[in-house]
Amino acid sequence: VMVADTNDLASCIKQFRFYLAQPNENHAVRQLGHKLYQQLFLPIIPYIGDKELIIIPDGPMATIPFEAFLEQKKNQKSVRSLCPTPNPAT
Repeated sequence: VMVADTNDLASCIKQFRFYLAQPNENHAVRQLGHKLYQQLFLPIIPYIGDKELIIIPDGPMATIPFEAFLEQKKNQKSVRSLCPTPNPAT
């Protein structure tokens, strides 16, 4: 499954991390969180079904909180229970 263009993904992650550190940038965080959800999770949802998804992030992916990805642009913090529990190995 092709999930996302790596250049666009890297840019989006960089922006997301920047705005997460800004106290008054909730709108930008919501938009980028939704964009990352669309790029990373939406393409694989049909293959997951009701199975548990385990993610072991690497590189820049290890620096972002997956629980901040938004299924919708509104204030809902639901990734359909796809938000991973932090990997104990990290």
